Amino acid sequence: MPRQSKLDDLADEADVSHQAYSERLRRATGSLVEQTLLDTTESTHEGF
Repeated sequence: MPRQSKLDDLADEADVSHQAYSERLRRATGSLVEQTLLDTTESTHEGF
């Protein structure tokens, strides 16, 4: 599984477990999506 290997490699580089890295990545992705949606919503409301 190439995707799994990449995540394991990144976790090793960060000196954390696969699970810890996966959770951090999930939270970071969620934060980026949330912030992007908030920015988009604010821009839309400013246009009215």
